[in-house]
Amino acid sequence: MATSSLTKDFQEEMFNTVFHEMIEYLQGSVDIEEDAGIPTATLITGVNMPDHTGVFRSLAERLRAQVTAHVAVLEAASCATVQATVRAMVRQLTAAGEVTAAGEPLSPDVPVVDEDDEDDCLLDVPDQTSRQRRAPATMPALVAHYEAAQETVASPKKGSPRKRARTVPQRRPLVVVWRDLEAFQPRVLQDLVLICSQYRTKLPISFVFGVSTCASAVHRLLPQHVSARLSLHKFHSQLATHCLAEMIDKVLLSPSMPFRLGGRALRLLLDIFLYHDFSVNNFISAYKFCMLSHFLWSPASALCCEPHQLEERVEELTGAQVAGLRALPSVRAYLDDLEQEERHTLQHDGVFKEWVLHMAPKLHSKHEELLVGLRCLFALTKRLPGALLGKQFREAYNLALLHALPERDEYKRTFQLLSMLSRQELTATLEHALEAVSGSGSALSTVLRTQLDRVRALDDRPTPVSEEESSQQRRLVADTLKQATSRQSLRESLQSMGAARNARLNPYETLRSALLDELDEHLRGLIVQPSKWPFNECVVFDDVSLVRRRLVGAPRSSVQTALADPAKYLQCTCCQLGDAASIRPTMPDLCIVYKLHLECGRLINLFDWMQAFRAVVGASDDDQTIQARFAHCVAELQFLGFIKSTQRKTDHVARLTWGSC
Repeated sequence: MATSSLTKDFQEEMFNTVFHEMIEYLQGSVDIEEDAGIPTATLITGVNMPDHTGVFRSLAERLRAQVTAHVAVLEAASCATVQATVRAMVRQLTAAGEVTAAGEPLSPDVPVVDEDDEDDCLLDVPDQTSRQRRAPATMPALVAHYEAAQETVASPKKGSPRKRARTVPQRRPLVVVWRDLEAFQPRVLQDLVLICSQYRTKLPISFVFGVSTCASAVHRLLPQHVSARLSLHKFHSQLATHCLAEMIDKVLLSPSMPFRLGGRALRLLLDIFLYHDFSVNNFISAYKFCMLSHFLWSPASALCCEPHQLEERVEELTGAQVAGLRALPSVRAYLDDLEQEERHTLQHDGVFKEWVLHMAPKLHSKHEELLVGLRCLFALTKRLPGALLGKQFREAYNLALLHALPERDEYKRTFQLLSMLSRQELTATLEHALEAVSGSGSALSTVLRTQLDRVRALDDRPTPVSEEESSQQRRLVADTLKQATSRQSLRESLQSMGAARNARLNPYETLRSALLDELDEHLRGLIVQPSKWPFNECVVFDDVSLVRRRLVGAPRSSVQTALADPAKYLQCTCCQLGDAASIRPTMPDLCIVYKLHLECGRLINLFDWMQAFRAVVGASDDDQTIQARFAHCVAELQFLGFIKSTQRKTDHVARLTWGSC
């Protein structure tokens, strides 16, 4: 339930800012002068096609609730011609506020019959009593409907009868949403813009263009004399990568979420998002699949719950479950480090349950400590050159899941660069780190605040040299001058003396070194790889092979497996093979032809191939039927890309795949 509520809240808030700005613009579009053109809000969504349906559905719902009930959402698939586009637009705009014969509100999605296409609809829908009838969907009909449906503002209970009879028309805009503008036919789009501009004096029409690429796509689709009829206003939606960062922070890393993804599983989900679909909704679906797989296949998931439910779950553990928990790799590694007496004591189920009740709650606290340490370290590296831990926090988090971060070169390089910062740069870096962990309430924030106070209170003047040290330096210079035998040796002696003098640290450098050592000690205690936590298998899912097999499609291998062993997908006994190379006549014709072609060379003789097919299936059918079945299978293999026609030999085809390719 917590996962569903978190993901639902995130999806609703994902486009809140841009939707709020668009709603304000469209609410004021009625007041725009008619000569200024049709008010048009251009929503640049980016190339994120799997999420566009949900985005525009949410936009339409908010427009109907906050701007006007007259909203039409047009899609390119149903708007191939100008007539179809006008009909779809008018039907949706006039459906607002109407009722059916049963007295229920008429939804814009309810199919409506016009007088001119009633005969066509009769062929598709046998029961016409449920279809609604209305006037033809034309622009004059839309004008008449809008004028009749104008709301009036009156005060029926206050004022004189003359004032109560006086009505003031309240104009609401007619909003037409063009989803995926680049997919529409340019001619259809141009004609409809010109038509709507002619009715601008009678209808307060406004457009919403959904653009996937860039704003210049509008000018590529519309010539100058058409785009001049529009009053364009651009709105940029949040980038998909920013939405992903917020989703990871609010859902995956939420303290109320006991389930966690392992490093390999998280990297796979990020790769699918970044290199395949750029869809936040698909990422959420993949995350839910990982959670479902964890609770379905991992017996240790019985302890994946909120802390207040843990005691009840531990009491309900059976003997087999306790044995399974004791056999977890992280638990075995922890027990091996204990003494023999403690290890022997934990062999009793009752004592082991008490130990589980003591250790399991630490999984949540350790994850919070890991996040605090990572946020601090990421804030420290964000101002350093090279982006050592990545440009996004998810990269640093994934790196900490996969490796022991304090032992990696990136971590050591970070502190090397921090040791070169000036006083102003170090102060700004510590302030940034303190801001990143200030809301956590951890001891690290107190340490950072104390370090900042020490740096700010530091007197930056160099330490004065005592008279004794000054006299020693003068004696050393005098001895050097006496011992110098040449100009070259004198230069080398003076350079070594200058280097030794400069090696003395000033107060700031001494303090900086001490602060970084203290910070390094705290971060090493917080940033611990989750795979080293006892019982981490209870809350961490990292079966990357299962996720890849289910979520990353492999159509080529799936097709080859289905053709070579159809029983794996058909689940029938008639197609089961004792040997992988055997062929049964009960197999589908396509599978038989495919397995026969595996026995051939680079060029396949069609006649010999057909005779082998006839020998396998038997002579129960006549020759024409056998030839038709064989020709159909050959055409399907050519469509799938296993063979191709060739002119090198008559009545031959060329084989295209070999082995597992």
